[in-house]
Amino acid sequence: MKKTLTTVKNFYMVGQWVQPGGGLPSGVSTAREVIAQMCREDGKRFRTLTD
Repeated sequence: MKKTLTTVKNFYMVGQWVQPGGGLPSGVSTAREVIAQMCREDGKRFRTLTD
């Protein structure tokens, strides 16, 4: 499922209802994916605490 809307600029969908399976782990996973996508779009390196 796409996590953006073409009609709304800078809108990203995150949460348990965005990814099949649902629940807390998928909600966190979608947030991480969107943040990584935002970093790519801004030309920044996506880093985690383990990097």
